[in-house]
Amino acid sequence: MEIIGKEYDPNFCFPVRDIENERLKLTPFMPALHAKPFYEGSKLHPELYNHIPAGPYDSAEELASDLFESRLQPGIGELLFAVFDKTQIAEDPTSSPDGTLAGIVALINSSAEHLCAEIGFVIILPAFHRTHVTTNTVGLLQCYCLDLSPDGLGLRRCQWQASASNEPSLKVAKRMGFKWEGIKRWDRVMPVGRIGNGLMPREGDVKGNQRGRDTAILAICWDDWITERENVIIQMARK
Repeated sequence: MEIIGKEYDPNFCFPVRDIENERLKLTPFMPALHAKPFYEGSKLHPELYNHIPAGPYDSAEELASDLFESRLQPGIGELLFAVFDKTQIAEDPTSSPDGTLAGIVALINSSAEHLCAEIGFVIILPAFHRTHVTTNTVGLLQCYCLDLSPDGLGLRRCQWQASASNEPSLKVAKRMGFKWEGIKRWDRVMPVGRIGNGLMPREGDVKGNQRGRDTAILAICWDDWITERENVIIQMARK
């Protein structure tokens, strides 16, 4: 495959740029730079994909082909970021000038017409769990989406969807001010072997060996952001 070596061509409905603070940097995912290190960091942890309809992957090329090239790159409402931890630059001689690759995250279901976007595909590598990385990743994207400043998009709605059984994801969303909106039952057909909602489909189902996912929906909107932004900044600053 030649996907990893392809020239990057951002295809997104909003301006594409790096998003960062003193602890973290989100930069648009480039297969030539980021696919191999992310694969190497995630290949021994298939559980990272338990709640999403993608992966795990057998190679960096497969990851780039499926997750990036097929799922996220084609749509103008989707943009995948590589997440870098900047706090370890001095201590880690293997890190890039951006820091140490800590995971990926995406903006999906974005619309310039309707002034909305969704934070999705939040996959933080295990070495960075229970650190500042997840909180700062989500908070940076919230500020980027909802702020009216020159650095923000001024959107009206920032959405979060997760498997209703994915308690860690829901905990992060609630901590970061997302408001509960409800559950879409049997929303998605999951790949073979995934837990989903834990229920088997009825006898005779055309995909009877694939469980379904109930999807929890949360959102933080511009009128929530007026009061929640301060909490998000506090969460991002925690040690």
